[in-house]
Amino acid sequence: MTEIKQGHKTGIDLIDAERAKQITKHKYTVEHDVKTHPNGELAEAAGMLLFQFDKEYDELPEKAKKMLIYSQPRTFARAYWITLLEKPYKERVVIAASFLAAERDRLDYLEQQKDGDE
Repeated sequence: MTEIKQGHKTGIDLIDAERAKQITKHKYTVEHDVKTHPNGELAEAAGMLLFQFDKEYDELPEKAKKMLIYSQPRTFARAYWITLLEKPYKERVVIAASFLAAERDRLDYLEQQKDGDE
């Protein structure tokens, strides 16, 4: 097994840092996600961020760019969505993974709320 160079952050470290930034800097807490993204939009966004695999946004044909822009999750602002799409692939992988972690947290939160109501 190949090891990561010492001092180099692993993927899980980067994902954890991205999720922490979303929560602390942008205030995208689980409560925010429950209210703002109630129908799986975080998972949808994660998939769309990885849609063109390792191609950079500026390398895509115009038709593909338009398709990605117009397929933004309905709860995401257009300008924010385009900013995400324009990030390098390696950054989009980390952001997509953090969105999936946030979606999991959202689902757990809803389940806990439901269990508390019973």
